[in-house]
Amino acid sequence: MVTVHAMDTGVGVTCGELIDGLSDDLHKLTSAADYKAAPVAKKQIIGDSYRYNRSRASGVPGGRLGEGLRRMDFLGRDAVFGGVVHDERLVKTLVGEVLPATFVVRCVRQYALSPEELREHELRERAGEERESRRAKVETESESTADE
Repeated sequence: MVTVHAMDTGVGVTCGELIDGLSDDLHKLTSAADYKAAPVAKKQIIGDSYRYNRSRASGVPGGRLGEGLRRMDFLGRDAVFGGVVHDERLVKTLVGEVLPATFVVRCVRQYALSPEELREHELRERAGEERESRRAKVETESESTADE
């Protein structure tokens, strides 16, 4: 489960907040217990995904992920955002009850990128890095003004 909070409760969770929340969560390190609890076949998929996600293949994070197993590695090749759906039956199956404001994120198969898609991906990556840099700068400035 990934919990995403709305910055403005009057508006609710925005698409941007959802994507940022998913990204933040999927980049988190996992515990050894998470890996140990996986069935043998899933462990093979996780291991393959780990190596692929840290490779020099186009469209993958590569070395930026560093060492350690991350939640995204558990997705295997089904790592492309495929939308969000309201599926009470699946939520009940997974958590034992229907929960309010709980949605299912669809993950679809990741295929090799075309040259044009690769360029677009790289532009999005750069824009994301710039956004993170601006966000960190704003947070630092906010902290310094709060200290004064």
